[in-house]
Amino acid sequence: VLEKRLRAERGPAPLDGLCADLFAAGGKRLRGLTTLIVGAAAGVPHEAALALAEAVELTHGATLLHDDVIDEADTRRGRMAARRRWSNTLSVLGGDYLLLRAIDAVGSLGVPALATFHRRTIDRLLGAEVAQHLATRSAEISTDGYLAIAGGKTAALFAFAAAGPAVYAGDEAAAASLTRFGEGLGLAFQIADDLRDLTGTEPGKPGCLDLTDGVLSLPLRLAAQADRGLAHDLRASLGRTLTPADAQALARRVLASDAPAGCLAIAAAHLLDSGEALRVLELPAAATPLGSVHAWLSAELQGMSGA
Repeated sequence: VLEKRLRAERGPAPLDGLCADLFAAGGKRLRGLTTLIVGAAAGVPHEAALALAEAVELTHGATLLHDDVIDEADTRRGRMAARRRWSNTLSVLGGDYLLLRAIDAVGSLGVPALATFHRRTIDRLLGAEVAQHLATRSAEISTDGYLAIAGGKTAALFAFAAAGPAVYAGDEAAAASLTRFGEGLGLAFQIADDLRDLTGTEPGKPGCLDLTDGVLSLPLRLAAQADRGLAHDLRASLGRTLTPADAQALARRVLASDAPAGCLAIAAAHLLDSGEALRVLELPAAATPLGSVHAWLSAELQGMSGA
C-alpha cells in the first residue's frame, strides 16, 4: 500500500513520471517501515500511520533527487539518475514537489506538534547539506563535524520516522526515547553506508562515490587524522575530478589504515545507545520488528568487522 501511495500521480506529468521512476527503483524503505511499526505499537490508526510513513519516504526521496544534482550523479540504485534522464531542472523541481507532498501529508493529520517536528527535520536536512558543502570546500576533517552532518542528513529523518507516531499520539516520553533510538540508528546506518561505499559492497551502486564526489565520509576523516600524507592527498583530490583508478587507490589506503575499525567502534557506540533507548521504552509485542531492524544493522556491522 505504501509503494502505491508513493507512486501516485498527483501533479504535473513530467514530475509524476520522474518521481514514480525514483520509487520504482526500490530501496529498503527502512524509514517508512520504522514509522509503520511504531505506529502499530502506539495504537495510531493505520491510515494515519500510512500517511506519516508516506511523508517520511517522500522527504527521503526529495533529498535523493536534490543530492544527485548536487553530486552530479549519473546513477541512482543501478538506474540512470533522474537528472540525467530528465534534466537537473526537473530533478530539483521533482525534489521540491516531493517535499510539498510530504508537508501536505503531515499537515493532513492535523497535529501541530507533528508538523513542527517535520519542519525542524527538514531544517536539519538543509543545514547539514550546507555544512557538508562547506566542509568539502574547507577540507574540514573533524569527527565532530562529520557527526553533525550525518546527524542532520541521515539521523534526523530516522528520528522523525521513529518518534513521529508517538508525537501524533501525544506521548512525549515515548517520543523522546524514540527520537534517541532513531538518532542512534541513523548514525550507525550512515557509518555502515560509508564503509559499504568505500568497499564497493552496496548492491546496485558503484563504489568510492564519496571520494569521487568530494564527500568527506567518516573513514576518510579518520584516516586523514592519522596520516598526514593521506590527509594531503585527500585534500588535493577535492579540487579535481578523480578517475576510478585514482579513487580506488585512495580507498585502498584508507581501508589499510585503522579508520575502518574506528568507524565500526563509533557506529557500535551509537547503536548501543539506540538499543538502550528501545529497552527503556518496553514497547509491546507489536514493536518486535523494530528490535529486528536494530539487530539487522548490528549484525551487518559485526560482519564488516569480521566478527
